[in-house]
Amino acid sequence: MAETKELKFREQRFCEEYVKSFNGTQSYLAAGYDCTEESAAVLASKMLRNVKVLEYIDNLLLSAGLNKQHVLKRLLDIATSNIINDDGEPKSPKDLSIEERRTISSYEIIEFTNSKTGDITKTIKLKCWSKDKALENLGRFFKLFTDVTESNSIIEGRLEIIMQQGDEVAERYNEEKKRLKKQQESADKTAGSADSNV
Repeated sequence: MAETKELKFREQRFCEEYVKSFNGTQSYLAAGYDCTEESAAVLASKMLRNVKVLEYIDNLLLSAGLNKQHVLKRLLDIATSNIINDDGEPKSPKDLSIEERRTISSYEIIEFTNSKTGDITKTIKLKCWSKDKALENLGRFFKLFTDVTESNSIIEGRLEIIMQQGDEVAERYNEEKKRLKKQQESADKTAGSADSNV
């Protein structure tokens, strides 16, 4: 298991919940933090920018045999899934591809009995994972929603990463994470020296 000396119990719990659902808000609440759902969304977003939290999440995914490529693929499947036929009806579960099945969060068969005829009618109720959340998580991963203004060439470079396959995505992500960590450390040192001069 990953080294967790620097994370508090609830931070570890948040990470463990997050790798199950990739839903920051629900993971924050499941970790035992007592706050509203709106506050949890803000605080989870802040926690997901913590380098130690991200490292722990990475270790959890690796120990589960997953890597960023798997996670990105799953999020992309959810974001682009379509389980509706051309006639506007949901596809039959037996006709769904494995990728389409993975986008379903719950599956329920409801039986109705006609009290007059005794006929039984079955209805299948499917609930899919949130496309909005999947797109939000993809955008967060590729830093499309940052407060920092970036040039078009940087954004285009990040979009090219989406198109590439394999370990190259994870490698570039790690390099970017290291660069941002160094940048943050440098900014913290500058802020610390400015504070000491005051």
